[in-house]
Amino acid sequence: MSESRFVLSVSRRPDSADGPVSWRLLSANNRLLAKSPAGFATFAESRAAVLALCAALPRTTATAMTVPTTGRWVWSLRADGAVVAVSGRSYERERECVESLRRALAAAASAPLAPADRDVVVELPTQPAPARTPHDLETTR
Repeated sequence: MSESRFVLSVSRRPDSADGPVSWRLLSANNRLLAKSPAGFATFAESRAAVLALCAALPRTTATAMTVPTTGRWVWSLRADGAVVAVSGRSYERERECVESLRRALAAAASAPLAPADRDVVVELPTQPAPARTPHDLETTR
């Protein structure tokens, strides 16, 4: 049976240097439970942040709040005064946000960190995809 796990990834364009490395906590069915609050310069720094988060779990404090511009709910975890994890997405209702936080905390307590050979590099296209219109969607069906 699969389990929740931490995954490290970096996005880059073929014609440029790597972007920031981030970590994500994924559920057994690959849903995003939590993510790093910021990117890191290297996979090693991102890996160290995951290990620090796991070690700090017993002393973290959680905050659920609304985003002023959208009114949607998000959560964050703090340890030693710094934000160490944030919600993977925003939520319509406070109770959904709090339940998401509960799931993320439970998963983080036992989730393994993927081995370094499983780090993910996402190749981004050199050109952004063209904008699609409703008409484009009708013609591709």
